[in-house]
Amino acid sequence: MEVFLDGDFPVEGSKCKYHCSPTCHPGQIDPEEWHYGCLYYNGWPGYQEGDWCPFVKCGGDPEKCEAPNKITLNPKGETMKCFYHSSDLDGHCSGAIIKREFIDCEMYPINYGEPFPWDDIQPDDIVYMVDFSLHPFDDMLKLNEMCFLIWIDHHKTALTAHEGAIKELKGLRRNGIGACQLVWELLYGDRKVPYGIQLLAEYDVWNHLNRDTLPFQWGLRTYDTNPENQILWDRLIDNRGFVSRVVNEGKTILKYVNQYNEKYAKAASFETELDGLRCIAINKGMANSQLFDSVWDATKYDAMLSFCWYKDKWTVSLYSDREDVDVSDIAKGRGGGGHKGAAGFQCQELPFRMKLG
Repeated sequence: MEVFLDGDFPVEGSKCKYHCSPTCHPGQIDPEEWHYGCLYYNGWPGYQEGDWCPFVKCGGDPEKCEAPNKITLNPKGETMKCFYHSSDLDGHCSGAIIKREFIDCEMYPINYGEPFPWDDIQPDDIVYMVDFSLHPFDDMLKLNEMCFLIWIDHHKTALTAHEGAIKELKGLRRNGIGACQLVWELLYGDRKVPYGIQLLAEYDVWNHLNRDTLPFQWGLRTYDTNPENQILWDRLIDNRGFVSRVVNEGKTILKYVNQYNEKYAKAASFETELDGLRCIAINKGMANSQLFDSVWDATKYDAMLSFCWYKDKWTVSLYSDREDVDVSDIAKGRGGGGHKGAAGFQCQELPFRMKLG
């Protein structure tokens, strides 16, 4: 990458990129030492508004400055941890972008219903939480008091809970776009979003207008998308040709998946009701709304419902493409959350009757 410090500064042997805003200049931090740096800008952990942040020794001459290998949003060098949503590619991609920028960051996969490792959190930690939030939301406030928390998310119920909280949390949150694109925006500002990240972000909010979105999702599921597999993520971010290859692989997979989903749905679906919603339901884990394509009828049903026994509890997922239905309200009322069109919760006993359609 390149480094931008009031201009372009090359970084030998480094993949660092830095855009310093609003103003960069040499600064004398003691009688004999000058550093090149800039004023605080939104997103830097460990600094207060207006602080001057020194980066590199420059003798007062910005033309002679060379950025070190570790100019990132962690200028003070604290221990970094990243908690990323482990159940989908939006979460994996979000974690991968963090890992790409902060190579020494400790990665923590996490999913809803799993215990949070409170004992691992230290006061000097910088903690990124991406595409995920703790429930209840008071736990997010608790975590924020324990460390320097940067929270990036797009789930409607979490954003609503944050609006009602007593404290504003640092980070970036916006409904209507995948978390991986928000992570990219926070770290790189206006730099163009790579096509692979764009496709993952669109899929996660059910924007399938781009004909590459669905096949890319299914093609990528055949790869090891662990955020620490940076060889893969570098190819997806830097190599448009590789993205096209994954799309082509996914087209074949998607054809099979659609045929399988149709057979399974017609054999296993049934009608039921949940909290006033008329649902078409299927007992299947690790599913998505595409499972219901052959049986979904928006004139007959309010929502699609999939459920399975996961470890020690039931996991229930809800989907709907109806404008007058918000499944996140139902999920939130049962201790879960999500988006308007897709949400979920966990329970010990199923809150609906199973009957043949």
